[in-house]
Amino acid sequence: LAKLPCYCGCGQDPQFKNLRDCFLDADGKFNSHGANCGVCEEEAMDAFTWKKQGMSDEQIRDRIDKEYEGRGKPTDTPPVMD
Repeated sequence: LAKLPCYCGCGQDPQFKNLRDCFLDADGKFNSHGANCGVCEEEAMDAFTWKKQGMSDEQIRDRIDKEYEGRGKPTDTPPVMD
């Protein structure tokens, strides 16, 4: 999840740098934002499903960007380099 941007709009808050940050804070403690946000949950489940299907991190990132673009301002997450 750390390699994926979040598209729920949380990218406007500097504490969120990627989808992982929606579920865990900087200390690795549970962050309730992701558990209470439909976009975060859906995006995380899609990434999990696609990973189980054998997609690479780069392929998942590309698909997330295509499927979630326009839902909200994404986090500024660097591109994946497999």
